[in-house]
Amino acid sequence: MRTLWRLLTSPRTTIAVFAVLAVLLLLNILVPQEAVVGSEGLERAAAGGAVAHFLLVTLGLGSLSTSPVFLGSLGLFFLILVLVLVDRFRTTLRRTRLVPPSRRTLEGWCRKTTSLHGRRTSDLDVGAVYKALGGLGYRVVKVVDGAVWAIKHRTAALGFLVFHLSFFLLCAGGVILYLTRFVGTSALVEGQAFSGFSTVLREAPMLEPPLLRFSLLEVNGRFEGGQALNLGAVFRFENGVERRSRINHPARTGATKILVNRAGIAPVLWLQDERGFTRDRVAVVAATVGGESTVVELDDGAFRVVVRPASERRSFPRRDELPTTEVWLSVTAAEVGSPLFEGAVRVGQVVSLPGAALLIPELRYWVGVYVVREHGGVLLVLGFVMGILGLVWRLLLFRREVAVVWHGRDFAVAGKAEYFSHRFQMELETLFSILDE
Repeated sequence: MRTLWRLLTSPRTTIAVFAVLAVLLLLNILVPQEAVVGSEGLERAAAGGAVAHFLLVTLGLGSLSTSPVFLGSLGLFFLILVLVLVDRFRTTLRRTRLVPPSRRTLEGWCRKTTSLHGRRTSDLDVGAVYKALGGLGYRVVKVVDGAVWAIKHRTAALGFLVFHLSFFLLCAGGVILYLTRFVGTSALVEGQAFSGFSTVLREAPMLEPPLLRFSLLEVNGRFEGGQALNLGAVFRFENGVERRSRINHPARTGATKILVNRAGIAPVLWLQDERGFTRDRVAVVAATVGGESTVVELDDGAFRVVVRPASERRSFPRRDELPTTEVWLSVTAAEVGSPLFEGAVRVGQVVSLPGAALLIPELRYWVGVYVVREHGGVLLVLGFVMGILGLVWRLLLFRREVAVVWHGRDFAVAGKAEYFSHRFQMELETLFSILDE
């Protein structure tokens, strides 16, 4: 049992588990993941051979975040963390106590090869030693005849506990993130309200999809050379609050983020009867200029309209160019196989159809939104900050002890530090130069 305990609490075991996790995370990038390629894409990849099927399906590397290999390695890692904390908790706390060494121990330090020896022109007094050590940030703890012991960063060992405990915050944040993360997409036309998700990329195992009530007020952006740059949008939520969203700066409502990731032209198709009454009216989420065609049915399938932009510039029009932007239409009746109309149409132009008329009263913009709802991010940030503080506390603010022993004008400076011996030696030399007049 002791051998197993030593094995699990050994730094080498921790490093080995770290290496395994690093390899698995690398495989998460290199191996096709179901969350990226979908279940059908994963099935196609697994059908490539027996080895591919074993890796992707049997070992579960196609869904690595939930695979037995990854979860087992992660569980072993946290088991080692718990055992290490249990093994070293009391020892770490004892190291933070002020237990001054004896004078004999201090004199033993001064006999080491790294100690510094000097002779002053006058006797060394305690006041000068206090002043020199205080100027370097040391706390003088023990003073006996001709010897002083001082310490710096006494609580540095606690950084070890803080750093290791930070992993539990990171784990808790990651678990909550996995259980609550929802990702969906939708498209909205200016003036329209959000009516649901067109595609759900990821369902949250723990929560229902977010219930959102907002509308798209305006699409805005900066245009250069006919291309849309810094594309963004303004949304109005049910409480009347307006929020802006850009590609790298999403609109937020609670734990939900709304990102704008694409945009296009939305022609409003208005179908009228012979008397001018409305038979159908719809804003079409058409592809961006130069994109694929969009198909929409009007009047319960009486007419089938194929919409695609027909601008010769093949560029994204500015808002002031929308009234003159051409949209290519192909209109087919349900009972007629050949198109009733094909050609480019501008705003206000009427297309005559059998017993009806079709026109485009206006062109709007539409945006594709990427909706992400997740919890646990705060714990991840706190865990990361806690880990950094633990490292700084443990390594950069490392514990240092100094002994100054003197007999009349002869004195010696020595000490010990947990890390960075060269840097500590330079600090001892600085103290020595201050005391050596």
